[in-house]
Amino acid sequence: MSIESTGTDRVVVGVDGSSGARPALEWAAREAEGRRATLVLVMAQELAVPAPSEAGWTFGLDDVLRESTERLLDEAAELVRRRHPDLDVTTQGVFGSPAAALIEASRHATLVVVGSRGAGGWPGLLLGSVSGAVAAHGHCPVVVVPDRCEHTDPQGPVVVGVDDSAESARAAAFALAEADGRGVPVVAVHAWTLSFHGGVVPTEEGSEPYTSMREQQSQLVTRVLEHPRAAHPDVPVEHRIVRSTSVSALTEASRGASLVVVGSRGRGGFAGMLLGSTSRQLLQTSQAPVAVVRV
Repeated sequence: MSIESTGTDRVVVGVDGSSGARPALEWAAREAEGRRATLVLVMAQELAVPAPSEAGWTFGLDDVLRESTERLLDEAAELVRRRHPDLDVTTQGVFGSPAAALIEASRHATLVVVGSRGAGGWPGLLLGSVSGAVAAHGHCPVVVVPDRCEHTDPQGPVVVGVDDSAESARAAAFALAEADGRGVPVVAVHAWTLSFHGGVVPTEEGSEPYTSMREQQSQLVTRVLEHPRAAHPDVPVEHRIVRSTSVSALTEASRGASLVVVGSRGRGGFAGMLLGSTSRQLLQTSQAPVAVVRV
């Protein structure tokens, strides 16, 4: 993969020393290498329950946390440098909330990468609190890499969810640029459910109302992709228009994909909801890393 770099690109990845974060670290390293960007390893630690200082329980804890953070960051950086010797790698240790640290780092980043669950994640919890918060509040695109995606094919297509929202238009532009840099095709997925057409709900495939409704969906996809395709004319794009829910259609398309791209909120998303139901559910079901793009 080779994506044109401005020379100031920074790919930020969250590190916590857990095995669940390892796939995200490797994915971020490959992404930064392809972008010729600096990889910034960020780790934040905080006390889950502050101990009463009058009991003397906090004595030396700051030093312990700092040393632990530095050690884990050094180990992660050394692992990356062994596998990617030409990559520029820096580290940043923070005392405080991991989510807040990554959200702040996203202000100066091209991309933020996190694992789906960190060191404190419950085994049955597919989406951790840190990844959910960063995906919802990050100031740049955020890629969530579940540990089940460790062996994702980097030559697989980039899948993008398409609807008529502003977030979807940004997601489409990001997906085409990613696919262009990777030299892979794009699969544009638009899911639709039955709705009224001429006062009735057409259910018979091949009927005139059904065909007309499906053509409307196809035209929507063409409109959303018009400008991104003009900017990246060499990227092959497949339109996949399916009668299904968005989560089901995108989850199915994620099998064999190198990346799935969605807007933070799609059509019908509430203004105060920074992470919509489709993107939140997809982060738990996708078989490939998921990039969440905000307007």
